Amino acid sequence: MQSSWRALAGRARKFESWRPNRTRKTDPGSHHNQFMLERHTQLPVRDLVEAAKTWDATPAEWIRETGSLSALIGYLDLVWRDFVVHDGCLLREGFTVENFNEWMNATNGDRTAVEAVISHEHILDLFADHEPEPTSEQVLLVGRVLREMWSAKLAKEYPHLPITVSFPDHKRFEDLVDHEITVYLNRPMP
Repeated sequence: MQSSWRALAGRARKFESWRPNRTRKTDPGSHHNQFMLERHTQLPVRDLVEAAKTWDATPAEWIRETGSLSALIGYLDLVWRDFVVHDGCLLREGFTVENFNEWMNATNGDRTAVEAVISHEHILDLFADHEPEPTSEQVLLVGRVLREMWSAKLAKEYPHLPITVSFPDHKRFEDLVDHEITVYLNRPMP
């Protein structure tokens, strides 16, 4: 344990030389989150974060040195979505009643289909910049973790509703933009 602490402290000194005005405490348990994410992917998470590889750092170490609290808050807005119940449907906050009504008409009142289309998010639409080109493993990791986050959030906020958070990670799309996550209520088939 002590040798890994020293290795992390050595990396911290390297980072501090890059940012001389910041002092940094290195957490000897910082590898914990990396292993939690790795259960969602076949590759080490470090291999999925290009910039962390060039820094010779874990993703958490790289984020601590290059990220900001403002950026984190912005990311939270992307990944910790708010949902509301409207007319018996669970929808991502920010929908318009006009759009809801149009989809209700277009689907002949299929509430599940309306929820799925209004509440879906294409993983690659989370960011405009795709340089370097994302890999399938990166997109799948983000989708899997979002599915888990949204499921936990919605189960806590709406424990009485039978909610499905869908990210079909068993499908391998040729075009990565086709990977999407969505939310809908489980309803009996008519």
